[in-house]
Amino acid sequence: IEEIQDAEKFIKLIRQATLEDHHSGLDDELRENIRTPPQTPLDIDDPDILFSIKAYISASEASQETYQSFRRAVQERFPSVNMLSYYILILNG
Repeated sequence: IEEIQDAEKFIKLIRQATLEDHHSGLDDELRENIRTPPQTPLDIDDPDILFSIKAYISASEASQETYQSFRRAVQERFPSVNMLSYYILILNG
């Protein structure tokens, strides 16, 4: 019974979730970026950034650790490649 009550509370929290919710952990700047995303296409001139984004998208079904492992392998083989970490906060040219 207690597990059912916990599940119901969790479902209620999800249904009532907003960007302002203290559970979201979003700061004001990130909330604003979510509300007003860039309206122009992103122009990526840096081949390392483009490679990083393509690798990130390719690994979208994989775990964060899989991406990080791939990133380490790339950096070992190609030290000059500046591959982005898993966390990409802002890409606005």
